[in-house]
Amino acid sequence: MKDDARFIKNEEKIIETFKRMVLEMNFENITVKELTERAKINRKTFYLHYSTIEDLVKNLEIKYCEEYVKFIDGLDIFHDYKEIIKRFYLFHMQKGEFMDKLTCDPNYEYVRNQMINKVKQSYIDSSIFKDLDKHTLNIAINYMHNTTLSLYKAWVNDNKSIPFEEIIELNYKLVINGLSGLTKNTK
Repeated sequence: MKDDARFIKNEEKIIETFKRMVLEMNFENITVKELTERAKINRKTFYLHYSTIEDLVKNLEIKYCEEYVKFIDGLDIFHDYKEIIKRFYLFHMQKGEFMDKLTCDPNYEYVRNQMINKVKQSYIDSSIFKDLDKHTLNIAINYMHNTTLSLYKAWVNDNKSIPFEEIIELNYKLVINGLSGLTKNTK
């Protein structure tokens, strides 16, 4: 059934309608009734794909996390961190306004945190960190993710006014060197 052209087309309608609704309203205001009306599908059709709106979100979380992990696969977090930052920004930019809304809007914090936790787990499961104890690993991963995420959100909220290559360089310097990396005269 999942290979059926009509099933696939309806799934795409559901996802695209959901994305448009996310851009217009808070998550708690999105209902199956309104989504199906906008998508011009029957509610039974929605329930063939998902049991709830939360189930739809969970499936999107998994899909995007898998895509992102694949996008950065093979990169060494210690030696390729600048490239990881760049790919983080590129991934979000490729996904467009919908991903920016999930990333930056406080109303979607739960969704964002679920996605972040899935990506963090991929780092924890990686053999790259085998020499770190779990507490140090947790702090290091949180530092890297939270810094990059915060800078990305600030960049989006500032209408991406800093050119792409410059924000990548700035993000990298701040993660690697902290604030001292931005000054010429450090003590």
